[in-house]
Amino acid sequence: MGFGTCFKYPLISYEIGMMKPDAEIFVHAIKIANCEPSRILFFDDNEVNVQNANDCGLTAIYVRGFNELTGRLNELGLMT
Repeated sequence: MGFGTCFKYPLISYEIGMMKPDAEIFVHAIKIANCEPSRILFFDDNEVNVQNANDCGLTAIYVRGFNELTGRLNELGLMT
């Protein structure tokens, strides 16, 4: 969808060889971003993935589809 260019560290599971909902991918994101986990935004339409990301300290947001995702990004001031 082209969102990768909108973020400083887009991590796409199939590109980095790690799979959600394993904590490994969320720990990797924290290491790559080198910041407080709560500063990392994670969006997913799978509640288990969102819960596991939250458990690792990320700001994880459950969305159902593209329209809800773009709406949340707008609410956060990340899309114009």
